[in-house]
Amino acid sequence: MTCKTCCGLVALAFRHVKLAQTLGFKSGLYMKKYLLAFLASGIWINVSEFVRNELVIKKLWVDGFHEMGLIFPSAPINGAVWGLWAFIFAAILMQLCIRFNTLHSALIAWTSGFVLFWLATMNMGVLPSGVLYWAIPWSFVEVYIAALICTKIIAN
Repeated sequence: MTCKTCCGLVALAFRHVKLAQTLGFKSGLYMKKYLLAFLASGIWINVSEFVRNELVIKKLWVDGFHEMGLIFPSAPINGAVWGLWAFIFAAILMQLCIRFNTLHSALIAWTSGFVLFWLATMNMGVLPSGVLYWAIPWSFVEVYIAALICTKIIAN
């Protein structure tokens, strides 16, 4: 599923006022704010994840997988799945921002999305050493900025 397809599906879902209201959204202008907050934070998360994982620490991932006798999965489909993950994460974060303050939303989302991922990859033995030195601070700042984006757009 491409990013364009994902965004199209989300836009289609937001056009259905009844569904959106069931999900806790108001109609009209508020729905446009929520959609903008979702898209802006999702794009930010995707860009940040791409920069971190492809430009900054990809060598750590590739070398770590090589040491385990594995090939690091970096086909285009893997990138598409991570893009989808980022937009789902953004949707969850936006819902948290509606209910909690920015810091609490960021902490809940970061713990649920990132800390659990690292625990799972560590448990499976596929988390290369050195990745968390970059990933922990970078990802928290990423999520906090995404929460700020959501909060600022929804509040205006």
